[in-house]
Amino acid sequence: MATILLVIFGTVIATSQSLNQFFGTYVYFSRMVFAIFISMAISGLAIQISTIKRLSDDYVGYVFSVISAVSNSFALALEIFEMMIYGASWLGIELFGNQQISYNSFLSTLGFVIFGFSVLVNTFSILDLLDISFGEKK
Repeated sequence: MATILLVIFGTVIATSQSLNQFFGTYVYFSRMVFAIFISMAISGLAIQISTIKRLSDDYVGYVFSVISAVSNSFALALEIFEMMIYGASWLGIELFGNQQISYNSFLSTLGFVIFGFSVLVNTFSILDLLDISFGEKK
Protein backbone atom coordinates (compact mmCIF):
# COMPACT_ATOMS: atom_id res chain seq x y z
CA MET A 1 0.00 0.00 0.00
CA ALA A 2 2.84 2.39 0.77
CA THR A 3 4.24 1.85 -2.71
CA ILE A 4 0.85 2.61 -4.21
CA LEU A 5 0.66 5.80 -2.13
CA LEU A 6 4.17 6.69 -3.30
CA VAL A 7 3.19 6.24 -6.95
CA ILE A 8 0.03 8.32 -6.46
CA PHE A 9 2.07 11.01 -4.68
CA GLY A 10 4.58 11.11 -7.54
CA THR A 11 1.83 11.27 -10.14
CA VAL A 12 0.04 14.12 -8.38
CA ILE A 13 3.28 16.06 -7.99
CA ALA A 14 4.22 15.46 -11.62
CA THR A 15 0.83 16.72 -12.81
CA SER A 16 0.62 19.58 -10.30
CA GLN A 17 0.94 22.23 -13.01
CA SER A 18 -2.04 20.75 -14.88
CA LEU A 19 -4.01 20.54 -11.64
CA ASN A 20 -3.23 24.19 -11.02
CA GLN A 21 -4.60 25.16 -14.43
CA PHE A 22 -7.64 22.89 -14.18
CA PHE A 23 -8.72 23.29 -10.55
CA GLY A 24 -6.94 26.49 -9.57
CA THR A 25 -5.09 24.77 -6.72
CA TYR A 26 -1.39 24.13 -6.49
CA VAL A 27 0.04 20.92 -5.04
CA TYR A 28 3.29 21.40 -3.14
CA PHE A 29 6.06 18.83 -2.97
CA SER A 30 6.33 17.81 0.67
CA ARG A 31 9.60 16.27 1.76
CA MET A 32 7.96 15.09 4.96
CA VAL A 33 5.20 13.14 3.17
CA PHE A 34 7.76 11.79 0.71
CA ALA A 35 9.98 10.60 3.59
CA ILE A 36 6.98 8.97 5.30
CA PHE A 37 5.99 7.07 2.16
CA ILE A 38 9.57 6.00 1.39
CA SER A 39 10.03 4.74 4.96
CA MET A 40 6.76 2.82 4.80
CA ALA A 41 7.72 1.28 1.44
CA ILE A 42 11.14 0.22 2.74
CA SER A 43 9.51 -1.27 5.83
CA GLY A 44 6.97 -3.24 3.83
CA LEU A 45 9.62 -4.54 1.46
CA ALA A 46 11.91 -5.55 4.33
CA ILE A 47 9.18 -7.43 6.21
CA GLN A 48 8.21 -9.29 3.02
CA ILE A 49 11.83 -10.25 2.33
CA SER A 50 12.20 -11.42 5.93
CA THR A 51 9.10 -13.58 5.67
CA ILE A 52 10.04 -15.06 2.30
CA LYS A 53 13.61 -15.84 3.40
CA ARG A 54 12.37 -17.45 6.59
CA LEU A 55 9.92 -19.66 4.70
CA SER A 56 12.20 -20.63 1.82
CA ASP A 57 15.74 -20.66 3.23
CA ASP A 58 15.00 -21.36 6.89
CA TYR A 59 16.80 -18.06 7.57
CA VAL A 60 16.22 -16.59 11.02
CA GLY A 61 18.42 -13.49 10.82
CA TYR A 62 17.48 -10.17 12.30
CA VAL A 63 18.58 -7.88 9.51
CA PHE A 64 15.36 -7.46 7.54
CA SER A 65 13.14 -7.45 10.62
CA VAL A 66 15.24 -4.75 12.23
CA ILE A 67 15.23 -2.69 9.02
CA SER A 68 11.45 -3.01 8.88
CA ALA A 69 10.92 -2.05 12.52
CA VAL A 70 13.30 0.92 12.41
CA SER A 71 12.06 2.22 9.07
CA ASN A 72 8.40 2.12 9.99
CA SER A 73 9.06 3.52 13.45
CA PHE A 74 10.72 6.46 11.71
CA ALA A 75 7.64 6.93 9.51
CA LEU A 76 5.36 6.69 12.54
CA ALA A 77 7.44 9.26 14.43
CA LEU A 78 7.24 11.66 11.48
CA GLU A 79 3.47 11.22 11.28
CA ILE A 80 3.06 11.88 15.00
CA PHE A 81 5.25 14.98 14.65
CA GLU A 82 3.12 16.21 11.73
CA MET A 83 -0.08 15.61 13.71
CA MET A 84 1.33 17.51 16.67
CA ILE A 85 2.13 20.50 14.46
CA TYR A 86 -0.85 20.59 12.07
CA GLY A 87 -3.52 18.49 13.75
CA ALA A 88 -5.90 16.20 11.94
CA SER A 89 -5.48 17.86 8.55
CA TRP A 90 -1.71 17.36 8.42
CA LEU A 91 -1.75 15.69 5.01
CA GLY A 92 -3.84 18.41 3.39
CA ILE A 93 -1.71 21.20 4.81
CA GLU A 94 1.51 19.48 3.72
CA LEU A 95 0.26 18.99 0.15
CA PHE A 96 -1.85 22.11 -0.41
CA GLY A 97 -0.47 24.69 2.04
CA ASN A 98 -3.03 27.23 3.23
CA GLN A 99 -5.43 26.79 0.32
CA GLN A 100 -9.10 26.05 1.03
CA ILE A 101 -8.85 22.44 -0.16
CA SER A 102 -6.27 21.58 2.52
CA TYR A 103 -8.98 21.56 5.22
CA ASN A 104 -11.14 19.05 3.36
CA SER A 105 -12.42 16.26 5.58
CA PHE A 106 -11.42 13.65 2.99
CA LEU A 107 -7.76 14.60 3.37
CA SER A 108 -8.07 14.42 7.16
CA THR A 109 -9.58 10.95 6.84
CA LEU A 110 -6.83 9.92 4.42
CA GLY A 111 -4.23 11.17 6.92
CA PHE A 112 -5.78 9.02 9.65
CA VAL A 113 -5.91 6.00 7.32
CA ILE A 114 -2.20 6.43 6.52
CA PHE A 115 -1.47 6.79 10.24
CA GLY A 116 -3.52 3.67 11.08
CA PHE A 117 -1.79 1.69 8.35
CA SER A 118 1.58 2.79 9.67
CA VAL A 119 0.65 1.74 13.22
CA LEU A 120 -0.52 -1.64 11.91
CA VAL A 121 2.64 -2.28 9.89
CA ASN A 122 4.79 -1.10 12.81
CA THR A 123 2.99 -3.56 15.09
CA PHE A 124 3.52 -6.40 12.60
CA SER A 125 7.19 -5.58 12.15
CA ILE A 126 7.79 -5.49 15.92
CA LEU A 127 5.88 -8.78 16.33
CA ASP A 128 7.99 -10.27 13.55
CA LEU A 129 11.14 -9.15 15.33
CA LEU A 130 9.88 -10.61 18.63
CA ASP A 131 8.99 -13.87 16.88
CA ILE A 132 12.50 -14.14 15.54
CA SER A 133 14.01 -13.24 18.90
CA PHE A 134 11.90 -15.42 21.20
CA GLY A 135 10.29 -17.88 18.79
CA GLU A 136 10.85 -21.59 18.62
CA LYS A 137 14.35 -22.42 17.39
CA LYS A 138 14.83 -25.30 14.96
